[in-house]
Amino acid sequence: MTKLITSGRLRQRLDANSPYRQNALKLLSDLMVVLDARQNQNNREPELLMSLKTSAIYLEQIEKITQKGLQQGIEQGIEQGRTSEGRILVLKMLTRKLGGLSPELTTKVSELSLDRLEALGEDLLDFQSVGDLENWLG
Repeated sequence: MTKLITSGRLRQRLDANSPYRQNALKLLSDLMVVLDARQNQNNREPELLMSLKTSAIYLEQIEKITQKGLQQGIEQGIEQGRTSEGRILVLKMLTRKLGGLSPELTTKVSELSLDRLEALGEDLLDFQSVGDLENWLG
């Protein structure tokens, strides 16, 4: 099996268009977990495990997973930044329109999702008093 992986035959047989590629990657991943767990029981298993970890197909899969994780992290960071900026802007607008807000109201506004903050940003233009904000939040 080691020769099959290191020689590149496995990669040739399971090119990107192969319908069996994902199944093979899943099986390879499962095998690596088992070998990791049993590594100390057999002297040949560390060698096989290292061969699997350096195979092109495994490294390609790790790269895809890493890129996907990075992309998700970037998207989450952007979303958190938008929410934070929206929160700051809405709180400034509320303070200017209604005067000082109680810590309780400030906390309630700060806990709103981005969609709710955007809605509040539009609706606060019609507010006349802190009571309007309390009703909106309630």
